[in-house]
Amino acid sequence: VRYSDREELLRLERELFSAWFRWLTSNMSDGAQRTNLISILERVDTELAVADGPYFLGADVTLVDCFFAPFLERMLASLSR
Repeated sequence: VRYSDREELLRLERELFSAWFRWLTSNMSDGAQRTNLISILERVDTELAVADGPYFLGADVTLVDCFFAPFLERMLASLSR
């Protein structure tokens, strides 16, 4: 799925945050919650790969990037344990 507009990317950010939080707080972190989180992270990676620049919507930082950044930093900290 290609997310072409800001609203869809912001929905993806909320979906990613929710999946991460469910994985982080679940007693079954290595099961379905983990699989779901990985799947959504792959979708986020795809969106970054197809953009015409290093950011979600191209060469310039946008509100979408500002929404993703703090949660990606938190996820990195929790996943690197």
